Amino acid sequence: MSRGGGASRGGGQSTYRPPRPSHGGSRPRRYDDRGGYNRPSIPMNEDISFPQVRVIDEAKEPLGVMTTDEALSMARAAGVDLVLVVPDASPPVCRLIEYSKFNYEQVKAAKDAKKKQRESM
Repeated sequence: MSRGGGASRGGGQSTYRPPRPSHGGSRPRRYDDRGGYNRPSIPMNEDISFPQVRVIDEAKEPLGVMTTDEALSMARAAGVDLVLVVPDASPPVCRLIEYSKFNYEQVKAAKDAKKKQRESM
């Protein structure tokens, strides 16, 4: 004998829970010291371990080759970050830019590339 059309037995609330993702759920979010979540591992400021770097300013004008310490002091004086842009070059290329602006440019370029790829299909 069936009572009502409910999915659960015993008249209480349903105990249905959606299946969990196979990868074990969401990864824990890690808060970094610069105020962002899960920032990519792009070397910047003190994380740059090369003795000499080629420096480019915010307007994409070359400033020349200098020691990492000199470049870092220039970045601090300008109130921006020293971001490693091309680590495989000789010497590596760094840019004086705010990290948030650099990240925005990278994300925007990736979205545009993805959009163009979709349009060409």
